Order: sequence, then C-alpha cells, then structure tokens
Amino acid sequence: MKTPQQQLFQESIRRFALELKKSAHGEKTAMKEAFAQKHGISYGTLARKLNAVGYGSKTKRCDAGKTGVDKEILVKASAMIEAGMRKNGKATMHVPLITAILKNNGFKIPVSNSTFASLLRKHRLHQKAICSPSGAITMKTDYPNQVHQVDPSLCLLYYTPSGMQKVICDTEANNNKPEWVVKVGDLKCWRYVLTDHFSGSIIVKYYQAKGESQENLYDFLLYAWSKLEGRTFHGLPDVLVWDRGSANTAQSIKNALESLDVQQRAHRPKNARAKGQVEKSNDIVETHFESGLKHEPVSSVDELNAAVEYWYNCWNSNTYPNFDSRLKRDGHEVGQVRYELWQRIQEKQLRLLPDIDVCRYLLVKDPETRKVNTRMEITFRHPVSKKSETYSVAELEMAYVGETVLVRPLVMEGIAKVFVSIEDFEGAEHSIVCEPVGFDAISGFRLDAASFVDDEYKSLPDSVADKNRKAADKAAYGGTQEEIKKAKDKNVAPFGGLVTHSHLKDVEQPNYMPKRGSDIDVPNRFQEKPEQILQGSELLIALKKQYGLTLEPMQRELLTSWYPEGVPESELPSLVAQLQDDNNNDKSSGLTLVK
Repeated sequence: MKTPQQQLFQESIRRFALELKKSAHGEKTAMKEAFAQKHGISYGTLARKLNAVGYGSKTKRCDAGKTGVDKEILVKASAMIEAGMRKNGKATMHVPLITAILKNNGFKIPVSNSTFASLLRKHRLHQKAICSPSGAITMKTDYPNQVHQVDPSLCLLYYTPSGMQKVICDTEANNNKPEWVVKVGDLKCWRYVLTDHFSGSIIVKYYQAKGESQENLYDFLLYAWSKLEGRTFHGLPDVLVWDRGSANTAQSIKNALESLDVQQRAHRPKNARAKGQVEKSNDIVETHFESGLKHEPVSSVDELNAAVEYWYNCWNSNTYPNFDSRLKRDGHEVGQVRYELWQRIQEKQLRLLPDIDVCRYLLVKDPETRKVNTRMEITFRHPVSKKSETYSVAELEMAYVGETVLVRPLVMEGIAKVFVSIEDFEGAEHSIVCEPVGFDAISGFRLDAASFVDDEYKSLPDSVADKNRKAADKAAYGGTQEEIKKAKDKNVAPFGGLVTHSHLKDVEQPNYMPKRGSDIDVPNRFQEKPEQILQGSELLIALKKQYGLTLEPMQRELLTSWYPEGVPESELPSLVAQLQDDNNNDKSSGLTLVK
C-alpha cells in the first residue's frame, strides 16, 4: 500500500506526462531535466516512472505528420525533375542536386535528401508519377464511315532503279545520318494507312517519294474511298482524323475535303493516342505483311501495292489461310470480321465518292472571289454542271451589294451547290450553302421572282448594310421607317439638331506674342511703260493729228532749240497752250501757228 506521499508523487507524474504530450517537439528534454531536479530523482528514474503511467517512447508526437518542408518547395522540385527529363525517359536531375539548387536560391529544406525524396513520393511528385501518361478515354462511333483515321509512315524498304528490293537496317534508319539520305534519296517508300473506326477495316497503299506530300495523301484518300472491284469497303467519311503534318494542313487539300463535305480533325502534336487505331493498323501492316517481304520480295512499288491489296482484303474478311484476323474488342468474347462489321452501313450513311476527275479538280482549284451584285447574287462555273450558275446570297450574314465573298464548289449529291463564306471584322467566318437559282426555260425569268400580275412585291432580307443603315436612321430620327422617311423629306435635322459651329464664336483664342519678321525684295513684275519722247517728224505728226497745228520751218527750228532731246508726250497739251498764248499776245516770238 502506497503512502500519501507516494500517491501524490504518482499524481504529479501523471500530470507531467500530460504536459509532455501537449508540449512541442524539442521542449521535452528540458522539461524532464527540470522535473527530475525538482523532485530529486535521476533522469532514468523519471523515464521509468513515465513509462509506468503510459508515457513511453512510442507515444505519438504532437507534430506528427508535419514535414517542415512547404508543399510549394516540393512542387518546384517536381517541376525541376520534369524539366530535366529526356524523351527516352532518362532523368538528368536528381534529388541531391535539386535540394542544393533550392537551398542556394534561399529555400529552406530542414530535412535530409532521403527524407526529401520520401516526401516527393508521398505527395506523388516523384519522377515515376509525373512521367506517367495521362489516363485515356475510350472513343466510339455509331456506324461505319462515320470516322476514318489516316496516317502515313516511312517504311524501312525501298526499290532501286534496277527493281531490287532493299531493306534498311534499324542502325541505318536515322535521318540525321547523311549516308542514309544519300543512300535512299528519293527512293524512300511511304506507307499510307486508313482505317474505319467502327469496323476496324484497314486500307493500305505505298508511294515512292522523298517525303509526305498533299498530292500523294489526296490520291490515297481517293483510292481508299473509291468503289473498287473485289473490295467491300468504300465511301466518304463524315469525319477524317489525321495529324498536323504539313501535307495534311495544306490549304488545297483542306478546301478539297470541305467541298466533299468531309469534316477534318487534326489532333494536337505529340498525342498519337488520338488516332491510336490507325497507329495500331500501321503496326499490323508492318508485322503481318511487310515482315514477309524478306522471304518473298517484290521488284517495284506497283507490285508491292498489288500484293498489299490482296493482303488487306484477306485481313479484313478473315480469309487469311490458317490465321485468325478478326477484330477483338472487350465487348465481344468472339472476334468480329471487319468487312462484315462494315456491311452494317445503311444507305443514308454510305456517301459515294463523286467522279474522280471532279475530285482531282477540287485539289488544284483554290476558292474564288465573287462580288455581290445589286440583286444579291453571284455567278460561278460549277464542275458538276460544267456551266455558269447563279446563286442567291441574300441569306448570308455580313454580305451586301458590292461585297466580295469566297466561293468553292460542293460536289456531293450530284447538285451544283457552292459554299459561300465571308469573314467579319473579328475574323469569324460566316457561310452558307447555296443551290443554283432556277430560271424559266422560255422567258429566262427567275422561277422565284415576284409577279406583277399577283401584285407580289417581295423584298430581299436585310443585308448587314441594310441593318446598319436602318439602325443609323433610327438613332438619328427615331420612330418608324415611314416617320424617318418623312423627316428626311422635310430636311429635319438629325438627332433633333446638333451644335456644330455656332459655339465657335464663344471660343476664346489664345493671345500669342507677335513674331518679328524680315522684309523680302519682290521684283516689280508690273512696271509702267516708259513715256514716249516725240521729236522730228513724230512730233509734227502728233501736233497735226491731235491738235490740227502745222509749224513753219523757222518755227520747227525754234521748237528744236527749246526741246533739243524731244518733247515728252505728256507735255504736248501744255506746249500747245503755250504756243497759242504766245501767238496771240506776243507776236515778237516769231511763231506763227497755221491751222
């Protein structure tokens, strides 16, 4: 039986154990030493006493689960791991270097490298986690020819001009090696593969060329979609999935496919899973057909195409001798024959390829521009009808009289339809599909024209210019269209009148400091004509003609002495007056005027 002192001490140990559990990590040792010294016991005795009341070394710490490393630092480390990953999956930056770099840049990492690596794994930020591929979704199609996938690949075989089949070894097949380029050159053999997503049917054709080209791709698509003798598969898809190769994204082939009413979807770069079925089909062709060419070579690409056509027909119909080539999917315990699955296509789903010549015309023909006439029409020579057709674009948003639109033909359904488009100021495309306008065979009038007899006065839908014009009139005058017209006829001021100039009289002009100028010499281009000086016979004639005076010889000599340099014409009147006065009052002058 414990004494009261022992019971009190036991109670103190329990309370101290509770205090230790609540204390932070790093404080416990000092607390224990202080308690042992206070009660006069050793450190080891205190430890035993604490264990007796349930406080031991396995007690969970209060900071359990706390790492001392911020999540932000772990994310930065993960980003550094990813940035240092090579394409082949090799990591070039490891945890010790990462922690050293982070510490050198001021980040606090109070744990060892091994603990730091453990924390990265715990938070799924380590190399294996960040380099794992994203989860893939399962895609489906509802019927055959709804979606086709196409993909070209470079083969490891080629044919010499002499007709010999050559196979490039894996160690040689490197585009970075000049000897590979020189050795093969334009003899490289390209494999084009197309697959129907619903049935898994595979179509293959080979081309000998330096690289991918839109001409070869388009030729292959026409080959795959054509109805060939002995081949079940044919018809246009609703959607074509391909990669963003330069041949695929060329504008010419995109225009051609739009004219064939085939939607195009290019997956983002480095996402081959988006067309995984055709990627797998390429592998099937390589492993189940091309692998046999080593044992039974062919001497040209033409022979190669003939052989692969027999092969893919057998593969799709599961008629390859002693081999099961049926399509295996998770939803079927027994495989399905590809051509039999394709045969489920319905009539409305099977869109037949138009005439090959028309299809080839689409590839080389760029969209044409047309101007909208006053009847909101355009004309276009269509490859199906092989004549110029008239199309109404009154329903095309953004179009108006005089506007330029883009036109390209649609060749499906055997009707001369066109695709008319226009871009708005934001670059968004507005488009419609138009059928040719019908005309009366005798009169030449449009079949849908308004009739005078029936008092039909049809008006075209408002174009964007009409809508904008009406909106502007509405803002300026308000009211109905009739009220707006009356206001215009009466010259009513728009907007109820706006001050446009009367306010200028109240504008105080700035008082500028006068500027000093300099005079310039301007030549006088309008000088007066010099006064005529009369003398000799000119003077006598002037006196006679203007005043009726005739001078005697003595008078002439006397006048010459008076005006030795001649008489100015302006002084003639005063001279005549002087002569007459002298003649009347002073006879001694010797001057006699004879009239």
